[in-house]
Amino acid sequence: TEQLFLQYFNEGMGPSEACRFHEKEILKNKSPLKLLANGSTNPIKNRISVYVNEDAPWVEPFVRFIPVSCIARLSASPFIDPSPLKLLANGSTNPIKNSVYHLHNVWRNSNFGSVNHPLKKLKEKIPLYNLQRISVCVNEDAPWVVLVTTKIMKRAQLLDASREIIFCDSSSSCDTLETTITILLTATKAGTVPLGILLHQGQSTESYKAAFGFLKKTFPKCFGKSDAPNIFMTDDSAAEKQALKEIFPKSIQLLCHFHVGQKEWRWLTDSKNHIPQDQRQYLMQLFRKVMYAENEEILDSSVANIHNLSNEFPQFVKRFDSFYNRKTQWVLLFRLNYITRGNNTNNYAEASIRVLKEIVLSRNKAYNVTALVESISKVWEDYLTNRILDHANVRKDEIVRKYYALCKQINHLDLKNIIDHHNGLFSIPSSSNSNVYYIVNMSIGVCNCTVGKVGAFCKHQAWLHKHLNLPLPNTPPVTSKERYLLGQLALGEKCPSLDWFLGLKENIDPLVDNINSSIVSHDQKNKVVNTITTTIIEPETSNTNTENNNNTSENEQRSAVTKDIEEEIVRLQSLLSFVPLDVCEKLSKKLKVIKNAQQLTSFIVKTNRNLSSVNKRRQQIKVQPTTISRRRPGVTRGSKRIPSGRPPTTITKNKIKKRLHNLKQNINKNKMNATYHGRCS
Repeated sequence: TEQLFLQYFNEGMGPSEACRFHEKEILKNKSPLKLLANGSTNPIKNRISVYVNEDAPWVEPFVRFIPVSCIARLSASPFIDPSPLKLLANGSTNPIKNSVYHLHNVWRNSNFGSVNHPLKKLKEKIPLYNLQRISVCVNEDAPWVVLVTTKIMKRAQLLDASREIIFCDSSSSCDTLETTITILLTATKAGTVPLGILLHQGQSTESYKAAFGFLKKTFPKCFGKSDAPNIFMTDDSAAEKQALKEIFPKSIQLLCHFHVGQKEWRWLTDSKNHIPQDQRQYLMQLFRKVMYAENEEILDSSVANIHNLSNEFPQFVKRFDSFYNRKTQWVLLFRLNYITRGNNTNNYAEASIRVLKEIVLSRNKAYNVTALVESISKVWEDYLTNRILDHANVRKDEIVRKYYALCKQINHLDLKNIIDHHNGLFSIPSSSNSNVYYIVNMSIGVCNCTVGKVGAFCKHQAWLHKHLNLPLPNTPPVTSKERYLLGQLALGEKCPSLDWFLGLKENIDPLVDNINSSIVSHDQKNKVVNTITTTIIEPETSNTNTENNNNTSENEQRSAVTKDIEEEIVRLQSLLSFVPLDVCEKLSKKLKVIKNAQQLTSFIVKTNRNLSSVNKRRQQIKVQPTTISRRRPGVTRGSKRIPSGRPPTTITKNKIKKRLHNLKQNINKNKMNATYHGRCS
């Protein structure tokens, strides 16, 4: 029984789930009819006649019987054929929950170590991970860092896409110690795949520098055989961006357009900024015109329109000017030169964080870092394998439909209209104006049309890919060769041959076999991009003096806030004598649990959320949770007063709908954007 429960724990079950599963197995597999029909528990007559004189443990109670009477005795014996009710009531076969929880604690400590010091146990398990070809590297120097790279992640590091753009995001609510998880993702034809998972202490600049530096030291050529990617796509985290700038100074940093717009809209809808409600949409439209400007004329006029409001909205204009100093990171005009493959948001990283929390961890915090590494190396690896194979096995048919829909947009062309400039360069006429030609570079997947000039897959590339059967780095997996490459990414050496991925009406094309023959070098890519882009705008360098001034002012503010906190702590010490002793003991226990900066941050955030200001209007008296649970359906679940008496019959009840987590719709409705509960989704 103990081995059964240890097996349940190894499969990812908790104590309560293991108890329920074990009881179901008893009722399902230990029925009398199944045991009577099983030869191992109820052998046939011939076997009993043979074994009655042998030293078999199950025969020992029946040695004194003759073989025929032994059969009846064996079938009726509770030793061999207990009923399910007896098995459920027997502590040796169905232990009580206290015993299961004790066994789980013993198993957890032996597999994951202690909560506060998990790195020692993690280092002991590194040889076991190496046997599975999973790299787990530990840097114990403060701030400590753990780097996890699975087999798929190592293969993703060799992709050419890993050299172009990397999506980066962090989360710190996945284990009991609030360990920060930073994910670096590269885009493939089956979605994004992590290059590595960094687990580190806190979200300070020093912590991020230690994490990124450890990645660079361990895998110096992890970005498509290069020491750094061309672009990092992140949200506006000052600590993360500063660390990336110091560790990877040659890489370009771009901000996610969604996070930029969301931050601006939240500022406009915040009541403390005193922006009239009827002016919020207008100001947001002006800001969006700057962000999505595609030429210098539109940009200059949009900036001038905002500056004209300096007398009416001085705070808005001042904030805009401060943010406009970093215009190369968020204005669309200044990223038209870069191969972003049409990605202007960090949605890939946001979706990966959600996969980590909902699928890998099932919305349950891991016990410690060691348990977190175990889930990442097994559950996430299996999820990535299955997701990539879904694309390789053509189980995502909507991608194929979108591909053919894109090809049909210019189906009137003929091969005679295509001009071959050799070296992978082709001229293709416009679908609306036959006198206009677009140049397509098949080697790097760019076109000088509006969509394809940043490397996105456009209709001109789709037409050439379909009719000329030439490979492109940014096409969806619609051919057997492209699906075969996805199979190699998912399975490595275990991937089937190319014939496995052939469609019903598809043959192996010799033109596609040598896929790397037409790919130019990285230096040639930059030259070709410069020749086919219509307008090139040199990005302005950031003002280092402004950044230094911002850092100085931030340090001064931090020193002042720290001094205020110290004074308030001294003031609160005089009030402790009036606080009940049991409350002080609870506070002391809570403070002893805090071991790092992330736990302290979580404690402060929850404390600020529960405290109410004296001058705050409409502060409600909270209701006991048990009172809310007893309310009838249709009654408010909050702390509002429930009206007494008969409900009115003339007034129809209007159900208040929740705001959608959709920034565009909320801007159009002039409403605040909905936020997830907690510090992160």
